[in-house]
Amino acid sequence: MDGLAHFHREARLFMDAGSMINMVFNVGIAIVVLGVIVGGILLSRRQQSQAAAGQGPYAEAAQALSRALTTRLGYVSATAETGGRGYGGQAARTKMVRTVGTRPLSWTSETLSTGRSVRVALAWELTLASPARVPLHVASAQLAGLMGSATDAMLSRSRSFRPRYSVAIPVAAPQLASKLVAYSEPGYEAAASAVLADPTLQQMLAQLTHIDLVVESGAVRLEDPFQENLTALMGGPMNMLKMLTPDGIERTVWMHDAIGQLLTRVADLTS
Repeated sequence: MDGLAHFHREARLFMDAGSMINMVFNVGIAIVVLGVIVGGILLSRRQQSQAAAGQGPYAEAAQALSRALTTRLGYVSATAETGGRGYGGQAARTKMVRTVGTRPLSWTSETLSTGRSVRVALAWELTLASPARVPLHVASAQLAGLMGSATDAMLSRSRSFRPRYSVAIPVAAPQLASKLVAYSEPGYEAAASAVLADPTLQQMLAQLTHIDLVVESGAVRLEDPFQENLTALMGGPMNMLKMLTPDGIERTVWMHDAIGQLLTRVADLTS
C-alpha cells in the first residue's frame, strides 16, 4: 500500500501541472486505480511548486505525450478545464479540438471519482457542414446485449444502452457480424446497409475495440465512456502507465488518428 500511496501522491502532484498535462494524466492514470478507494492526499507546497514547474517523475513523459497530441495531431484547447479535479463527485472535463480534412473534430475527456472507483469517459465529435442524409447508430454487440443497464462489480461501474434509432440493420460483413449491431430509421434501411457495406469503413470499424458511433443531423459522434479502446491498446487496465512510454505515445496517437479517420469516412458516406 505504501507504493500505491506514493503513486497516488505523484498522481495528484501531476494533476496540478496544467490543463493539458492534467488531461493526459486523467486519461492515462485514472483507470489504473479502478476499484481502489481514492483517499485524499495532502501535497506539500514544495511538491505543488514542482508540479507547476513541470517537474517530477511523470512530467517529462507527459509533456512528450502532450506534444504528440498537439504537434502531430494538431489538438488545441477549446475550453479550460471545468468542474473539479475529478474527485469528491466533481467531474474534471477537458475539451480539445483539431481539424480533420476540412471538418472540426472535438475530443472531450471527463474524469470522475466516486470514492470507490475512477471513471474516464472519452468522446469524439465531428461537425458536419450539411445535415446527414442517413441516420445511423453502430455499436459493439456487447452493448446491445445490455439493452438497459448492467453493473460491472469488478470495476465498480455501470452502464446502460439504448439504440438511437428504432430499426435494426443487419451487419453483413463476416468480420463484423458478431462484433457490431446497427440501427437506423424506417425508410433508411437500404441507405444504412449501403454505408455499412463500404469496405474501407468495415476495416476502420474492425480495428477498434469499442464502437458506439452515432450519425445525427449535424454531427458524427463516437463515445467511449470507459476508454476501452485506449485500455486495449495499452494491454489492459494495469498497464495504462505504458501510455507514457514512447510505444504508448505512438499507440495513443494511432488511436486518435484512427478515430478521426473513422468519423471522417462515416461523414463522407452519410452527408
